[in-house]
Amino acid sequence: MSAAAEWDAPADVALVSATFDAWAAAVIAKDRPLVESFHDDGFRVRLGDLMLDKAKHATLELSVAVREMSIIEITSTRRIGDMLLVWSKHLIRADAVPPIPELGLEGDWGDEAAAREGFVQTEFTVWRQEGDRLKCLMFEART
Repeated sequence: MSAAAEWDAPADVALVSATFDAWAAAVIAKDRPLVESFHDDGFRVRLGDLMLDKAKHATLELSVAVREMSIIEITSTRRIGDMLLVWSKHLIRADAVPPIPELGLEGDWGDEAAAREGFVQTEFTVWRQEGDRLKCLMFEART
C-alpha cells in the first residue's frame, strides 16, 4: 500500500462509520454482549482521570441512558496493516447519567444537564481489523 493510500481511504472511513453506528445502536439497545463484541479483549479507554478496561467501559456505556451517539465528522484515518487510527468528533445525548459507584463515579459526574442537551466528544481511536469487522483496541475522548 502506498503512503498516500494509507490516509483517509474511503473504504476505511466507510468501515469505521458503519462500525461506530452499529456500536451506538448496541449501546442504545443495552445489548451488553454486542457492545462488548466491539471491544478488543485488551481494550483500554481514558475518560478524564479514569482508565477503563473492556468490562468497565461496557458497564459505563450501559449505565448511562444514551439516546444518541452519532458521528459529526471523521477528521482523518490512517491504516497501518490491520490497524486503523481514527480521529473523529461525535454528538452524544443521554437522558440520565446515574452514579456508578463501582467505577468511582458519584454525584453529577457526567453533567446530566449537558448530556440531555447533547455534547461534542472528540476521540482518537485505534482499531484492529479482523476479517470484515473492526475491534476497538483503545480510545481517548475529550469534551
